[in-house]
Amino acid sequence: MKADFIHEPELEFGNGGRHIDVRFGLTDFGPLDAGGTGRQAIRVGVVGDDATIELFHRWLAKCRQGVDAKPSTLPTLFPPFKGFGDGGAFCDFVSGAHWSRAIPPRDLDELAQLEPTSLMIERAVERYLVEARDLATKSPDVIVCILSPMLLKRIDIQSGERRGPRSRRKLLAQNAPDKVEFHDLLKARGMSIGRPLQVSRPGTMGGDVQRYRLDGTANVETQDEASIAWNFFCALYYKAGGTPWRLIRDSTDLATCYVGVSFFEAKDGSSLQTSVAQVFNERGEGVVVRGGPAKLSKEDRTPHLDQDDAAKLLVQALSIYRREHRTMPGRLVCHKSSYFTDAEIAGFRDTSK
Repeated sequence: MKADFIHEPELEFGNGGRHIDVRFGLTDFGPLDAGGTGRQAIRVGVVGDDATIELFHRWLAKCRQGVDAKPSTLPTLFPPFKGFGDGGAFCDFVSGAHWSRAIPPRDLDELAQLEPTSLMIERAVERYLVEARDLATKSPDVIVCILSPMLLKRIDIQSGERRGPRSRRKLLAQNAPDKVEFHDLLKARGMSIGRPLQVSRPGTMGGDVQRYRLDGTANVETQDEASIAWNFFCALYYKAGGTPWRLIRDSTDLATCYVGVSFFEAKDGSSLQTSVAQVFNERGEGVVVRGGPAKLSKEDRTPHLDQDDAAKLLVQALSIYRREHRTMPGRLVCHKSSYFTDAEIAGFRDTSK
């Protein structure tokens, strides 16, 4: 047996700094776009109830000053969070009453009484979106939607398949027809708002419960607080339009078109559709193109395309690449959220003819 060691690729950060770990790179050098086109401050809107909004603002103020690493013999695995603002890892994140919308307790009480759970989640999503749409008029850069503890238990405990990636659970809806993912539904319907959404739980900010298990017991275990802060604020920075880092690439990579194929369910649940996210060379800019229908395979219970639809999808992707760059790519890299079938591989290869 022959073994090879593959070194982790270096990432590029602000001022040309390089590191293999995003946390140490941001700590030492700041985001890639810092000091140039980077934001000076990111306005954060927040939707929740009075208690969770107050919890979020306290946590925001705490994280601004930085978060100590948890006691560990593995300091490179659990580094401290440097904070944000002056001297921090990011620009400042600002929020306040102007960018906050609280859902009244009476509305939450009414939602909590709805049956079945799928109806409760549908109505809860719409209630959150009412406040998010109002907030969008105040021009926040990103909106955080915090699940209310009054709804959290019912959202977590639903019948049906819960194992595996969220996309796979959703596509197995025929095994649990009443199951609705609050996160997915909010993100899908929230696209019309024109502002990126971040769904969060009170446990992320130090609340009592992170999530509920299927047997109804509370799970209070979470990551260490510094790791939570790194994950949360990296996500907010990126969703607000920032570029925290990028891969160090060879000049030949500038002529590469990266295509990611994923799947989603039609709003009425009648069919599966495909979507393609294209990433154009090293800039990381992309567009989304909708493809044809997909089918669940009886063998692996995951969605797949037939040969013709696979070919059409890449032809459409390459057409948009050419329109953007006035040339065809020298290389095409395709990723997919399910396994590649022989028919899909043949269809993708037909594109190169």
